[in-house]
Amino acid sequence: MLVRQGIRSWRGQTPSTFLARSLAANVLAGGERALLMLGACGCFLGAMIGLGGYLSAAGVIGGTNPPPPSAALVVVLLILLVGVVTTSLTGIAIVWYNRPRFLVPPHLRDRPGIMSVR
Repeated sequence: MLVRQGIRSWRGQTPSTFLARSLAANVLAGGERALLMLGACGCFLGAMIGLGGYLSAAGVIGGTNPPPPSAALVVVLLILLVGVVTTSLTGIAIVWYNRPRFLVPPHLRDRPGIMSVR
């Protein structure tokens, strides 16, 4: 849902009425700028949790005597972890400071961030 609303925001459309009703005005102003980044963070996090659950159910991780993980598995989990951290920190920077501007929808680039006003 966040990715879809972020794409709507990049196209210059307003966010859904559900999103507008559920968030306060100042949070909506900052959150609308970072919808796409926070949606990407959710996708990375969901993939990481799903992969961890699958590997735990398959017996690859956890248990009493798990086999050593393969190098490919470690690389995939590290990529997902880096994706979660990078997109979440970028989303926070967009909400607080409206930076980096190239990741903010064009019609919202001139607004100050939440922390820049203080």
